[in-house]
Amino acid sequence: MLQRFSERLEPWRLVDAEEVIEGVIPLDSLPRLAPLLVPGKKEVAFVLRFGRDSKRRGVISSEVRAELTLICQRCLQPMPLKLKLSSRLALVEGFTEAEQLPADLDPLLLDEDGLIDLRNHIEEELLLAIPVAPRHDEACALHVEEKSPLPEMESQRPERESPFAVLAELSSSKQDN
Repeated sequence: MLQRFSERLEPWRLVDAEEVIEGVIPLDSLPRLAPLLVPGKKEVAFVLRFGRDSKRRGVISSEVRAELTLICQRCLQPMPLKLKLSSRLALVEGFTEAEQLPADLDPLLLDEDGLIDLRNHIEEELLLAIPVAPRHDEACALHVEEKSPLPEMESQRPERESPFAVLAELSSSKQDN
């Protein structure tokens, strides 16, 4: 098991050696994820197990654990989100190879050098797991004012006469003549 890891991994070497890499990465060092989070000194923990499946494909089994603090889009207050993610990824070098994978494997497209950017991979896993519009569950109602402004606005709206009312009057006056 490797305790120290480099940012760019050679996946085929790690697959052949059946290596396990584990570590932690500060959340604020992930450039696409950090702006979505409430600032703090939190980390993401990960374990990557490299090996081969029954078809001799290079496979990575990954586990990622983090507690993110997002902003609730309903009440705009901090909202904790605990994530415990696991996935099985097959190393692929092109889209055709990716399309041929079975449903239980997700493709991991290697870069042009045949390497994996570890930080980018972990960040992708987290980005895919967070909701588009994070919201508290039922507890969020405690943060939001209970009275909605919509009924008040409707009661303040002046009543207008229906445009069809004029036609109805004309129609009834013609029948009277």
